[in-house]
Amino acid sequence: MMEHSCTVRNLVLLKFLHGFILLVLCMMSTCPESVAFPSPTLLGNESDRLALLDFKKRITEDPLSVMSSWNHSIHFCSWVGIACHRATQRVLILDLEDKQLVGSIPPSIGNLTRLIEISLGINKFHGEIPQELGRLRTLESLNLSFNSLGGKIPTNMSHCTQLRVFDLISNKIIGSIPHQLSSRLSLLAVLHLKTNNLSGTIPGWIGNFTSLRSLRLGRNNFQGSIPNELGHITTLKIFSVGDNNLSGNIPVSLPNASRLQVIDFASNDLTGAIPGESLGSLRSLNYLNFGDNRLGNGKLGEMTFLNFLTNCTSLQSLVLAYNHFGGEIPRSIANLSTQLQILYLGANLLHGNLPNGIGNLINLIDLDVGLNNLAGVVPEEIGKLEKIGILYLNDNKLSGPIPSSFGNMTSLIELRMERNSFEGSIPPSLGNCQNLLLLSLYKNNLTGSIPKKLMELSTISITLELSDNHLTGSLPSEVGGLVHLTQLDVSNNKLSGDIPSTLGSCASLERLYLNDNKFEGTLPQSLKDLKGLEELDISSNNLSGQIPEFIGKLGALKYLNLSCNDFEGELPKKGFFSNVSDVSVLGNHRLCGGIPQLHLPTCPINKHHSSSGLLSLKVVIPISCALAFIIALSCFFGAQYGMGCQVSILGDVYSYGVILLEMFTGKTPTDDMFIEGLSIYKFAAMALPNHVMDVVDLSLLLDLEADGSVNDDRYERTALPKRNNREVVKAKKVEECLFAVMQIGLSCCAVSPRERMLLNMVVGKMSAIRDSYLKEN
Repeated sequence: MMEHSCTVRNLVLLKFLHGFILLVLCMMSTCPESVAFPSPTLLGNESDRLALLDFKKRITEDPLSVMSSWNHSIHFCSWVGIACHRATQRVLILDLEDKQLVGSIPPSIGNLTRLIEISLGINKFHGEIPQELGRLRTLESLNLSFNSLGGKIPTNMSHCTQLRVFDLISNKIIGSIPHQLSSRLSLLAVLHLKTNNLSGTIPGWIGNFTSLRSLRLGRNNFQGSIPNELGHITTLKIFSVGDNNLSGNIPVSLPNASRLQVIDFASNDLTGAIPGESLGSLRSLNYLNFGDNRLGNGKLGEMTFLNFLTNCTSLQSLVLAYNHFGGEIPRSIANLSTQLQILYLGANLLHGNLPNGIGNLINLIDLDVGLNNLAGVVPEEIGKLEKIGILYLNDNKLSGPIPSSFGNMTSLIELRMERNSFEGSIPPSLGNCQNLLLLSLYKNNLTGSIPKKLMELSTISITLELSDNHLTGSLPSEVGGLVHLTQLDVSNNKLSGDIPSTLGSCASLERLYLNDNKFEGTLPQSLKDLKGLEELDISSNNLSGQIPEFIGKLGALKYLNLSCNDFEGELPKKGFFSNVSDVSVLGNHRLCGGIPQLHLPTCPINKHHSSSGLLSLKVVIPISCALAFIIALSCFFGAQYGMGCQVSILGDVYSYGVILLEMFTGKTPTDDMFIEGLSIYKFAAMALPNHVMDVVDLSLLLDLEADGSVNDDRYERTALPKRNNREVVKAKKVEECLFAVMQIGLSCCAVSPRERMLLNMVVGKMSAIRDSYLKEN
């Protein structure tokens, strides 16, 4: 029995020794393949390689050929965008940010189980974010920003307990922030979900992320109030929830987040007052934006919270515009941080004066107090703001002169002072503002001339608006120096003299408004060089001469107003002048021609030319009557001899109508003016009932003009003796006669044969017209 036990024991020992020897051999790399076992590291390496190749397959566009290095010729750890652990050769980082890649993210990315960082931002990835990302338990940073990813936030992200950066800015993510993230992401420092399509409310449990430094949830569709819990994150530096549909008050817990540097609650529906004392304790605050809400109630004293903000000595941007704040701007504004660069108070209900101390904010770059009810004069010391680039004082009740100290603000880019009550002249010192792109002074009470120095600011490119003032003198020839200007508006002033030919040098002009002044003379030929001009209004001046044809050839033109001047001669028909809806020439009584829709008279024939051979009404009317009788007679005999005239009679009536319109308008159906659907029929039809004299052939009226029966100042503005009553009655009869003839012609030319006037009625009506006319003449 004992021998048997020893034998068994020896066999077990022998097998153990055999296995141990094999293990040693394997460790010494002498183990035969038949007994080799793959290590977990080797398995992981192959899994990583296959996952990366699968990722490559999902890339559909690679304009920079980034993925070309992802091939079998080199180890995947050397592929572009890949970083591996030195010892294990496992993938730690996948960084393909800003490579212009197009494609989707495969679920197999979850097999890269040692990843600590994924950076795929600024590409064009689409599809959904795979739930398999939840398998990456060591992941610390996920950046998928600036792509086109859709779907919801994966709930499995809650398993990424080491996650510190979660950035989905600027995608198409929908749904709410999943509650599964509430308990396990305690290390999260950056949560960026800005610019997506997220909805629901902002969860209060985000306040449990005690390591959070940056929270950006703006530009979504979040509703409800801003959770008070978020103000308890003591590590928070950036708190941005602007551009949502949030309501309620500003959280009073903000002072607890004492490290806050950026607060952006703009473009929501927040109401109530600003907790000034609370905000004043945030000594690191440099950006505060409450703009575009419903804060304030338009009551006195609502701006006193600014007294507390003087403690925020690092403040650089303060945006309170587009709210309902009332009262005056407190004098304490002069004590705000000297680092302040942006101050927006526009579009509120503020009144009172602009405080003198505004000049203390010497680092201001943007100042907007427009769209309020501020009154009084602008303090001269505003000129101390030598760094200011944008200054909006528009739409207030400010008065007095424009301070000459504006000339000290040589960094000005945009100056808007329109719709106030500024008086006096435009200070020439504005010519010192050599960086100015926009100057708007319209709708004030400014007088005097336009400073030549202002016209030398070649930098002005957006607009120069001086309209609706009381400016006098000429438009300086130096205006030609504004070579980058796109809009010039000096309308509704008292400017006089010629339009300077130098305007043709303003090659960038798109809109030119000179209307409602006292400009005189002719249009300068140099305007033909304004190839990009889209709108031109020179109406209500004293301009004269002919309208040059080049105006119609300005290819970019969309609107043209030449009305209420003293232009004369024939209006061009081609180019832009063929577009009746966008051209106005009313009130130019000596213009003629043009397209019929403009209802200008036909240009008269040169009266020094012999009129022999020209027909008059005394001849044309009897001829027309006789022609109708001949057609009727031919049809009568045709019917007697069985020639089938009944079939062709309606065609004969149509032909007669066309001939009648030709005789009385002096046009033929093939006239060059009949284009784009306009015909001789429409030409005559549009003139009835009130403009028949506009389309009649003037040569028919020569004998009447000779005896004074017809005198229309639409043809000629001449000093004629006052006509007696008999002449007036006679002229009226002529117009009635022509109207009746035109009606017959149009009736004969009706499109439907059944609507055409019967031939016997044509003969009867024309005979009556003939008898009536000859009796009167």
